[in-house]
Amino acid sequence: MKLIGRDHILFERLTSDIQIISSSITKFNIFITNDDELVIEIDFKLLYQSESVLKLRFKGVKEYSFYWNIRHSFYHVETYKLIKKEDLFYVSFDPEDESLLDTSEGDQDFILFSEFEGYYIASLA
Repeated sequence: MKLIGRDHILFERLTSDIQIISSSITKFNIFITNDDELVIEIDFKLLYQSESVLKLRFKGVKEYSFYWNIRHSFYHVETYKLIKKEDLFYVSFDPEDESLLDTSEGDQDFILFSEFEGYYIASLA
C-alpha cells in the first residue's frame, strides 16, 4: 500500500485531484481496534486514475449508516459529499444534496469521523 495522505491533506486531495465519482465500492471492513476504536475501511475501484484501487481508512468513527438491498447494484459512487464539521469530518456516498456544505437528514451511506488515511493498493484482494 502506498500512503497518499491523512486528514486535512487527504481531504484536500479528495476535493481536487483524486476522483471517486464513478468509482465502485468493492469492499467494506468494519472492526474495533485493541483500543476500542471503531474503524471502517472502504476499497474503491477507481475509473479515472492510473492507480486503480483506493483504500480509505476512517478512524475515530462517531457515527455511521449504510444500507443496501438486492434491488440496487453494489455499489457505484455517483456523487458524494465530504465536509469538515468542527473538529470532525463527514462523508456521504449518497447525499441528498452534494452542494450543501453541511450534513442533511436525507444523506445516506455516511460516516462521521475524526481521522482518515488514504492508500493506493495493488489489488482488490
